[in-house]
Amino acid sequence: MAHLVTSVVEKYNDILENKSDPRVNDWPLMSSPLPTAWIFYEYLMSGWWGSYSFRCQPVDYSNSPMALRMANTCWWYYISKFTEFFDT
Repeated sequence: MAHLVTSVVEKYNDILENKSDPRVNDWPLMSSPLPTAWIFYEYLMSGWWGSYSFRCQPVDYSNSPMALRMANTCWWYYISKFTEFFDT
């Protein structure tokens, strides 16, 4: 089991360090997949796995922590889409 974990970590590091484009290392959201994974996690925790359901619901404009978390997640999502716009 330890060998499997070591192999996965080595492969991950190989992909990020040896096969990535060094020109974009300092760009936001490009140095690793973790920012994108974090946005996805926040989306799930503040949305579908949180208090939202698949049915239509009104937008929560309050200052509650969950509403602010969802607004923050949406902001990061659109910032990432905006950076993708420059790529195409």
